Amino acid sequence: MTRTRMPSGGGKAREGLPVLRERRTNPGVLGMRKTVLLVTTDYPPLAGTNTRRVESFARYLPEYDWTPLVLTLAIEDMALIESSWVSDGAVETERVRTPGLQPLVRRLRGQRPRRTKEGEDDAGDGTDGAAHGEGAVWRTALGAVWGLVVALERASYVPDPRRLWSAAASRAALRLAAKRRIDAVVTSSPPFSAHFVGMRLQRRLGIPWVADLRDLWVGRPYRFLPYRWQHHLDAVYESRVIGRADRLSFASPGWVPVFQRRYGSGVAEKITIITNGFDAAMLESNPVRAPARGRGERTRPITMAYTGALHEGESPWPLIHALARVAEQAGAERVRSGFQLRFMGPGDADWDGPRAYLRERGLDGVMRFLGTRSHAESLAEQRGADVLLILSAPPHDETIRGKSFEYMATGKPIFALLPEGSTQAEILEPSGLATIVPYGDVERSARVLAGYLESGVPVVRANWEYIKTFDRRNLAGALAAVLDGCVGTAGTG
Repeated sequence: MTRTRMPSGGGKAREGLPVLRERRTNPGVLGMRKTVLLVTTDYPPLAGTNTRRVESFARYLPEYDWTPLVLTLAIEDMALIESSWVSDGAVETERVRTPGLQPLVRRLRGQRPRRTKEGEDDAGDGTDGAAHGEGAVWRTALGAVWGLVVALERASYVPDPRRLWSAAASRAALRLAAKRRIDAVVTSSPPFSAHFVGMRLQRRLGIPWVADLRDLWVGRPYRFLPYRWQHHLDAVYESRVIGRADRLSFASPGWVPVFQRRYGSGVAEKITIITNGFDAAMLESNPVRAPARGRGERTRPITMAYTGALHEGESPWPLIHALARVAEQAGAERVRSGFQLRFMGPGDADWDGPRAYLRERGLDGVMRFLGTRSHAESLAEQRGADVLLILSAPPHDETIRGKSFEYMATGKPIFALLPEGSTQAEILEPSGLATIVPYGDVERSARVLAGYLESGVPVVRANWEYIKTFDRRNLAGALAAVLDGCVGTAGTG
């Protein structure tokens, strides 16, 4: 595995698992500009933080003598897109439609990609874009079979329902390779079936292939496969990808021991850790609001913000229970006037339960649920908050939340509810910004909130030397180094 010096003043990493984050100047192999095919379904204008990794690689790789060509999902097949997205045409992009039942039913229903919300309203149920009025009965009938179609595809395709897109993307990639020189291919997951595109190009044309894992594959927390045969086949596919890829890039060092246990210690020689990061250029356009201080100085509530996905693994209930505990001790009125908690992002959480729970305790209005917004709005939310929240349940011991790096780049206090001893904690601790409490520890969480209420937001001193190493421009340089090492050595891994 690639080893590099940790930044001075930067904190610990797991033994033998340093993180590759150093900026470098890349003169290019033999001084020639090369072309890399980047394969992913998660790419703008698709809404969500998952798109930022490959998009930033595409934006910054030209600085390291690699010209990106992106192969991604057709916009028509995206469920939710950024409302503010405008293509600048700077990166050549090939978009592939998805065959299969889901896209067919979507088209028959007149279902178009939804756009992220704008404005201040609390999140509602929303709609799926299906029209009303004439034809509504027909579309409603189609809607009745939508859930069945989704369930059938989930039960039929391994490793994921994007398997059909992967097959179509493989054919598109071979057509592209027939028309132009492609020096390397990077496939980014999830979806894990994206790696089949790289496997096919490597096998058919001998193109060097880097498999980039943004999430754990087999054993990923909360990933659901309904049948035993799917679990077996899933493990077989992962083994093939790990074994055949020329190089592997992981977004978390915590996964390396997992793969060493599965495939032997030698697999580490193929792995480079390239974490997620932040885009300094985008953050510079969002000014940071001055924090709310102690009781005597404070003229407004302390704003605590969470941006990003809210699923079972990011449940806010421990925080909600802690807030209620503070209200029992300090009084509901004081908590109502002292805090404003704001949640912005997608998820499958049922917010009626938290709303009812808070209302019963006299805490109406303390929490706002703003739904999915554009990335620009998420950045503005982070920069305008006093404290930034991270929630990560214990199954995610090795997961690093993508929001962590944008949070650190604000220099603001971070309140993190995390599994004890997690990789996420190891990333946050050296920043000088984080207060970390075990996820689910209501008593300790309540003490932190009570401290904010009594004394205001704490003064923190950011370790900027450490934080700046996560600039996405540097991380693109790390990928360029992997690609340079790959060229001319395909098939040796």
